[in-house]
Amino acid sequence: MSITLEKLIAKIEKAIQDGGFSTDEIGDEVNLAQKRIAHGIKIPDSSLITSPLPDLFTIGKVYCYPDTTAYASMPSNYDRQLQFIADEAGLEISIEHTFRNFARRYPLLDQTTTGKIQRVALKGTNLYYQPIKAITVIAAQTTISFTNSTTKKISDSGNGLADLEAGDKITVSGSTDNNVTVTVATVQSDGSYATVTEDTLTTEAAGDEVTIKRGERLTVHYYRITTDMSEGSSVPDGIPDVLQEELLKNYVLKELYDLVEDGIEGKKANTDRYETKFNKALIEMERTTDVDGGSLFLSDEDETPY
Repeated sequence: MSITLEKLIAKIEKAIQDGGFSTDEIGDEVNLAQKRIAHGIKIPDSSLITSPLPDLFTIGKVYCYPDTTAYASMPSNYDRQLQFIADEAGLEISIEHTFRNFARRYPLLDQTTTGKIQRVALKGTNLYYQPIKAITVIAAQTTISFTNSTTKKISDSGNGLADLEAGDKITVSGSTDNNVTVTVATVQSDGSYATVTEDTLTTEAAGDEVTIKRGERLTVHYYRITTDMSEGSSVPDGIPDVLQEELLKNYVLKELYDLVEDGIEGKKANTDRYETKFNKALIEMERTTDVDGGSLFLSDEDETPY
């Protein structure tokens, strides 16, 4: 059974016996500890970091650009280890092991295609892809109008915008004042209009032969960031129940005692004590964590896991 934030804070306060740390500060440290553990911590006496936590595995979407931009942001909850990626047809895309290898293969990042995106690479939280693929939503139609930067609306009296969805990156061409690249915020279900997030639209009546293209939507498998515990009854996210107390409590205590014992010459007894306890729990977590890795479909010869 999971331990609550309230109980974790009480156990830490009892152990630290120092009024210099408020309940809110300790709670913040617990959430920070949770994030650091999930992100990966160096295993004692090893050059490796701990494996991703299986319960944090998730599936999301990356919305590519249809113009000359060769990268897009990973989902906002992305934390680590892109495991798998597929295009809209469900076909797996190769993941380059390093961005350097990717850049050597595509030095100008300017290839375009009407076919399949061939390869991707992560750099920070940006996903680079080649070639760049554009999907035409509206082709040279005179039914497209625009409403100013307050309303942020692109309308189509021909109801041709139903293929869009929130998050899509679209480019507009052929208009008088609205040849822009923007991000879709909402889409009317009948395809009559879409709103965008940017404040770049100018009011413009229909009449020009406007073309609208969107980028590919990629499905990505990855490990997400943890959700903060915000209430006393909140429980840890992703960390195995049996190790939650030992990991979170001892991590926070070693960090707090490091502050308390700052300036002490020689061995920091309490800091070392709780660090030892934390490392013991960390090794146990790593020993019992079972994480699948690698491609679902590509052969060992083709696979380049990130």
